[in-house]
Amino acid sequence: MCTEKLEKSKLKWSAVCTPKEEGGLGLRRIEDINIAAAMKHIWKIFMQAGSLWVAWVNIYLIKGRSFWSLSIPSDCSWTWRKILQIRSKVRPLFKHVIGNGEVTFLWHDNWHPLGPLLPRFGTGVIYDAAIPLDAKVSYIIVANAWNWPLSSTGELMILQSSIPPNLSPH
Repeated sequence: MCTEKLEKSKLKWSAVCTPKEEGGLGLRRIEDINIAAAMKHIWKIFMQAGSLWVAWVNIYLIKGRSFWSLSIPSDCSWTWRKILQIRSKVRPLFKHVIGNGEVTFLWHDNWHPLGPLLPRFGTGVIYDAAIPLDAKVSYIIVANAWNWPLSSTGELMILQSSIPPNLSPH
């Protein structure tokens, strides 16, 4: 039986995972690699990347709802759970181009100069605007011009005034 006492390593992973130029070994943390892989999956979903997996995710998991508002099911795969768990980290990185507004969710997607509207203003503004929670941006576009409902609340007026009136949605 060995009676030698083993010493704990005094090596910190944060130091090992720094670039070689900074004195580390240049190793990558597995958590960072997993986040990058999940971000790539999210990008493929939004870009409609043409893969069978993206089509399957859109039909069976997203089902026409906003990706940002999906709850995390208890019976989903590990990969789908991880993708949904990092949404708060990647949401600011996704800026939606409106186009005709048919695929951009009005309250959930990051298309507005102030960012995603629901997290910023809450459900009260949705009630005041009388626009459905799952509405697309096309709901407020008429003849290539913004057509917001008349506003009587301060939040709704801030939301409307922060978009330049001459900004074309296309």
